[in-house]
Amino acid sequence: MDAFLIGLSYLLLLGASLLWAVLLYLRWRGLPEFAGEVYDSHIDKNLLDPGIPRDAYIAAYVQSEGPRLATYRCGLAIGSLLLLPILIPLLSRFLDWVWFQTGLSLGPSNVVQIALDFSIILVVMGLLIGVTSLVTWVYFRRRPPSLRAEIRRLTPSQTG
Repeated sequence: MDAFLIGLSYLLLLGASLLWAVLLYLRWRGLPEFAGEVYDSHIDKNLLDPGIPRDAYIAAYVQSEGPRLATYRCGLAIGSLLLLPILIPLLSRFLDWVWFQTGLSLGPSNVVQIALDFSIILVVMGLLIGVTSLVTWVYFRRRPPSLRAEIRRLTPSQTG
């Protein structure tokens, strides 16, 4: 029964992550149209310089306002969910080998088995924290400029 519930919860998490990916895809797909509406609205209200080309504004809007962080997080969640069923048995075998090499045996007590299981959990947590840190570093390293900076860049210089 426990294996069934674990498998069911895994499939539910995977399904939720894939649904999240579909929603992000729809958001990315609808973003250029929304950016065009924002451009038209800002031009009508004189909030934007009419000299800024519509296509350039849309491209800048999509680049700066797209759900980039959510996309990184979704990719990380799906990648983690797909790799954990492979990673945990490999770690278990490796740590079993390490414990065997140290000469510790399970014996009549389950203390060593509990320590082994806990060490697997700690290693998995450490790996996930490391990968999350790496993905966060990549996101902030590749972060696009703000929309305000892009509008300043696109605004024709006013010489006079």
